[in-house]
Amino acid sequence: SITYVVDKLEKKGFVERQPNPNDRRASNVVITEEGKALFDKIFPKHVATISENVSFITNEEKEQLIYLLKKIGIGAQSL
Repeated sequence: SITYVVDKLEKKGFVERQPNPNDRRASNVVITEEGKALFDKIFPKHVATISENVSFITNEEKEQLIYLLKKIGIGAQSL
């Protein structure tokens, strides 16, 4: 499914594939200037939406959530 998403983003000009110098079977996906412009336009709204959706928890609880999400991410990498 990641390939599908990258294909769509590439067709729209938001990312481009570049050969991976360490592995000929793989490509690195790099954001284009057009992709960066879109990201800069939509990311503030994304942040506002997330902030609104967690506005009912305290700052301390937000810090705990960040800590736990990082811990889950690190743990998932080792699976």
